[in-house]
Amino acid sequence: MSKKYLRLLGAAALLAGAGFVGARALVQLLTPRPENLGVREGRLAPCPSYPACVSSQAPPEDEAHHIAPITYTGSLEEARARIIAILEGLERTTIITVSDNYVYAESVTAGLRYTDDVEFYFDNDRKIIHVRSSARVPYYDFEVNRQRVERIRAALAAAER
Repeated sequence: MSKKYLRLLGAAALLAGAGFVGARALVQLLTPRPENLGVREGRLAPCPSYPACVSSQAPPEDEAHHIAPITYTGSLEEARARIIAILEGLERTTIITVSDNYVYAESVTAGLRYTDDVEFYFDNDRKIIHVRSSARVPYYDFEVNRQRVERIRAALAAAER
């Protein structure tokens, strides 16, 4: 291969990389953290109409969005500490907010690196954790949010044994 060809190939790779980074920055700019996160009157925000969201507070007949709440044993403090430890062990996941009965994290997907919002609301009276995991973009997430919640559920169950 000639040096000229290699220089052109390198320049093309650099531009392609810059294009991807630029596109990623644009997606982040256009998809800021939602303002409806958190617990209001005992409820997490409802899922948007698109299917890239699951919530234990969605109606059971809403099969696209409904997921069972996560059950726990022990105290709320122990369950919260376990959820935090699980989240800390997940790649590309950053815990943003922790309060007495709420944990919020952002999880960046592999590949296109979209940001998903993951929330946990602890109902100590019922020993359940309501959960909501939602993509900011795109419309369809190939069940990434549902799979994430099921992995967290399994990890919590294993930690409680």
